Amino acid sequence: MDDVEKAIRGFFNSVIRKLRFSDREHVREPPVPENGVTSLYRFGRLLKTEFFNSLPITRPASLRGPVAAVGYGWRWLGTALSFVLFGAGSILLGIVVVPLVSLASRDPAQRLQRVRGIIGGALRFFIVVTRHAGLMSYEVEGLENMVAGRSYLIVANHPTLIDAVFLLAFFPMADCVIKEGMARNFFTRHLVRAANYIPNADPVALLDAAVARLKSGRSLILFPEGTRTVPGAPLCFKPGAAAVAVRSGRECLPVVIRCEPMTLSKSDRWYRIPPRRAGFSISVQPPVAPAQVIGAEPVSRYANRSFNAWLQAYFSARLAGPG
Repeated sequence: MDDVEKAIRGFFNSVIRKLRFSDREHVREPPVPENGVTSLYRFGRLLKTEFFNSLPITRPASLRGPVAAVGYGWRWLGTALSFVLFGAGSILLGIVVVPLVSLASRDPAQRLQRVRGIIGGALRFFIVVTRHAGLMSYEVEGLENMVAGRSYLIVANHPTLIDAVFLLAFFPMADCVIKEGMARNFFTRHLVRAANYIPNADPVALLDAAVARLKSGRSLILFPEGTRTVPGAPLCFKPGAAAVAVRSGRECLPVVIRCEPMTLSKSDRWYRIPPRRAGFSISVQPPVAPAQVIGAEPVSRYANRSFNAWLQAYFSARLAGPG
């Protein structure tokens, strides 16, 4: 009987240790005698306080009333379904639609244009669906600052996971620098390859490819931060975007993105949705040429650092101002 009790106690103690995954501070429990019954009691108590309180559907404390609870539940479910829609749509486009379009287009330039048109249309459909489902709202201003047919380096701050979705929806023909993981991801790799986007695996190759695309007369989307902004932290631009702008000599088209309340940030899990619908504001600013900022400074590290510092200050000032 002692062997059975030891086995039961050992089992529950091992499960308790594995369940201590919460990021919250643990409350010290009063010492209790160790036997099979008390181990079962401790297991049940920990399951209640640690596991169920850590479920992703926990409502924020700010929600009050059944209407708010229903709205929150719908947005939580809708957010999950939107990820499913995005993944399924990416696979369908990448495996079925894009290959059919490629077969029907012999000219590489025409094929690329059609593929990017399809991707842009699909992303516009995605954001319209999520807006009408009540998951988010958005407003776009300043699109008139982009002259059709001109080559721009489109630079934007990066507060949320879906910033690139907005930019590719509104600038579908632009090239885009994307995370290397997107080029390997099962859901997106076919589209990334077909659209000929630039992965950020090799900084030197990225810089050369970005400058070549801009000099060929195309536009390019690039996030100077290289990753999503850390909530509450100041902007930290890497010098790559400034180096591309200086070396190519193309105008920069700044795009200021705001999200209130914040969602899908660098520190957020997808299921930690805000207590109310997120609202996005995308503001396309007037273009600015590097020569307007640094003058006739030759291409150099100093010129890159100067323009990078100006870009960071430019975005910081606009994000600090009224929305």
